[in-house]
Amino acid sequence: MSELTLDTTSFDTPLRRTIFSLLSLGPLEAGKLQQIIYLADLEHFWRHGRTLSGTAWMAREYGPTSPGLDASLVVLSHEGIQFDPPLAMRTPDPDEGPAMEPVVPAYTICSLQAKLPARPGLEQTAQEVLAFIYKLAAPLKLDELTRLSFNTSPMLLAASRGGGKAQWGELITFNKNMAAEATALRGDTATTEAQQAFKRGELARIADLQQQALDQAR
Repeated sequence: MSELTLDTTSFDTPLRRTIFSLLSLGPLEAGKLQQIIYLADLEHFWRHGRTLSGTAWMAREYGPTSPGLDASLVVLSHEGIQFDPPLAMRTPDPDEGPAMEPVVPAYTICSLQAKLPARPGLEQTAQEVLAFIYKLAAPLKLDELTRLSFNTSPMLLAASRGGGKAQWGELITFNKNMAAEATALRGDTATTEAQQAFKRGELARIADLQQQALDQAR
């Protein structure tokens, strides 16, 4: 394996713009940042028929993950994103010599440096979706966000593969039939009303978790 080469010249990719726009709303743990982008992608897909970040998602036993997220975060460290604690580098396999890859642990706080020059942003509709999800999801703990992600239609469908045995590691596909298929998993008739209720429920679960957290804090 050759030494990892990072593209520091191209900020303008959908995922990098999404990360930068999200962190402009406030600092986030890397694990929460990933879950919020996933939920924003799902919401943007339901509203506009395409995901917001354009990144690929994989269904994992610890939640949906974007294989390109860590590398994009490291690239953006050259564009004004900072990490606390600082990022570590690791050798993925001792037998492969000096090859290195970025490590962004879930607890790492990602934030923007002050007084950054303007960077390419998201279109207005995408920014609205991102701000909407951020407002609902940012107050939640990572484990709450992860449970929420597991209850979305793509993850429920991934968990149902193979006769109920989860097929972790498969690529998540966003499509218009997700709600119908996930509704059927619960034994409900996949009517238009049931599908719409399921899609509304994905975001309602965020609001429910937020209210629960507020109630516990009182």
